[in-house]
Amino acid sequence: MKHGAYQPFSTFLIVTISISYLLPAMVAAVKLHSSIFPILTLNLAFGWTGFIWIICLFWAMKSNKKAVVGNKIEQTNQFLSLYCEYQKKDISDEHRWLIYNNLQ
Repeated sequence: MKHGAYQPFSTFLIVTISISYLLPAMVAAVKLHSSIFPILTLNLAFGWTGFIWIICLFWAMKSNKKAVVGNKIEQTNQFLSLYCEYQKKDISDEHRWLIYNNLQ
């Protein structure tokens, strides 16, 4: 058997281990988690312990609802401002409160 016969397997193994090691950071990125950089940093520095890797994975999978709701409120506020400017009208605070409550 040639010396390089195991090279495709070793390459596959290195890629698989790398993807597995960075899984918490990838999950956080896909979920647009607000704490992606702390998760990535902690995972890179201490993920090799296994315990920290599990903590990072659960942290990445944890719901990030507050950040998403805050982002929706900001986007809605921008939309309402543009709409009011276009219609030459102003929306009362009561209407804004009703719209924000429907976002949650």
